[in-house]
Amino acid sequence: MEKRRVTPQIRFDGFFDDWEQRKLGNVTDVFDGTHQTPDYKEEGVMFLSVENIKTLHSEKYISEEAFEKEFKFRPEKGDVLMTRIGDIGTANVVETDGPIAYYVSLALLKQKQLNPYFLQASIHSPSMQKEIWRRTLHIAFPKKINKNEVANVPIKIPSHKEQEDIGTFFQNLDHTITLHLEKLYKLRRIKKGLLQLMFPQNGETEPRLRFTGFVSSWEQRKLGELIEEHVEVVPGTTDIPVATSSRKGLFLQNEYFKGDRTGIDESVDFHLVPKEYITYRHMSDDSIFHFNQNDLGTDVLVSQEYPVFKSNDLSDQRFILAHLNNAPLFLNFSRMQKKGGTRVRLYIKVLKEYGLKVPSIEEQQKIGTIFQNIDHLIALHHERIDKLKKLKKAYLQLMFI
Repeated sequence: MEKRRVTPQIRFDGFFDDWEQRKLGNVTDVFDGTHQTPDYKEEGVMFLSVENIKTLHSEKYISEEAFEKEFKFRPEKGDVLMTRIGDIGTANVVETDGPIAYYVSLALLKQKQLNPYFLQASIHSPSMQKEIWRRTLHIAFPKKINKNEVANVPIKIPSHKEQEDIGTFFQNLDHTITLHLEKLYKLRRIKKGLLQLMFPQNGETEPRLRFTGFVSSWEQRKLGELIEEHVEVVPGTTDIPVATSSRKGLFLQNEYFKGDRTGIDESVDFHLVPKEYITYRHMSDDSIFHFNQNDLGTDVLVSQEYPVFKSNDLSDQRFILAHLNNAPLFLNFSRMQKKGGTRVRLYIKVLKEYGLKVPSIEEQQKIGTIFQNIDHLIALHHERIDKLKKLKKAYLQLMFI
């Protein structure tokens, strides 16, 4: 009988040998952290728990005396920490020589012969995740995998050179994802700062940061003076695409349903959202306002629980959108005005009563453009991060057994 080869679906050039199956405890020493409730200090030795696994950084510390007393086996550069209580099976490589204390919710894997980044990627691969999940105590609260069971998890390993190549590949991929995340966080901080500077705060008649040439005070208006409601009911049998919303924006359901209208109830009527109009779901805990600027450049349909409106000659569409989705004054108004029991609602007649300060239409347009551009950059980074994460998931499936 021909022996079945034990190799992944895709490999780097030059590698042909079968991978060997071992137990994690054969190729690493497995320890867990302190079981003692930490006595936190303002400074000392950094203390990590399960919530710190993504960065291996914490603002919590224990004394050096407690560290010396409680930690016989300590994380060192090149070791791997893995979550084992609550969140199960998330791993990260220790990249510092500094002292680190860690809680019982983390397992310390002191590798004997493995490339640490290969070990980290292996733990995240579907095959090892399945084995970790199988050994997890799901009836415990919180769920956990015992230290001895971590040591029994099977792992398949290639030659050390192939480990290095695989480990470096995933290390670089994770680094790229981290860079995009950092850029995303930076853009969000910039946007938050500009919102505080470019919109008047409580008691202010004008913002603290303005474009050159604009000096007039902002005027108090009701939103109903600045927008025009659009009510056009369309039967579901039309060929106009149906859209729905998420926190990330307005998206087409026919894309979600792989190009057909499966899942769309054609017996009901919809609201039409012309291109460049704004809509939001009034029956929601956090009403997000969406601008119909989909890639197809078409009108879309939405459920009738989505009011539809556009700005009038006194306002700029993008300025209104930036204010409604971000200004703290509106977010407070929205939380206070929503009506209902378990399902809260922000009806458009209530929305129209919202008072806000607005500048000239020319200044609105400049402000609206700034926030439109920032939102576009944020969306691009979201898209890139999502693509990179999907790519990583695919490679974890194909490059491990």
